[in-house]
Amino acid sequence: MLVGAGEVAEQPPAWFAAGAASEADAYLLIGEDLVVPLASRSDGSGMVAKTCITRGVPSEATRARWNARKRKRRLDRAAGARGPQQVSGDLLSGF
Repeated sequence: MLVGAGEVAEQPPAWFAAGAASEADAYLLIGEDLVVPLASRSDGSGMVAKTCITRGVPSEATRARWNARKRKRRLDRAAGARGPQQVSGDLLSGF
């Protein structure tokens, strides 16, 4: 049980709230650099950790931008490896 290791708060710390992709029912704060967003169990028997975030870890939005750039670079490299897809007129002139 992690609750004994930190403090349960209704609001996340400012450094986390600015980049958070979603809200939680509560937040377990361990020290000043670790946040564990908590969700209520559907049966009401307690809470469960959604994830664990340390200060300095990129936000979901930042990660999504990075992944989109990587995906574009991979597609660009793959397109470059295939070369141009046009047929030149010289190839067809013998027909």
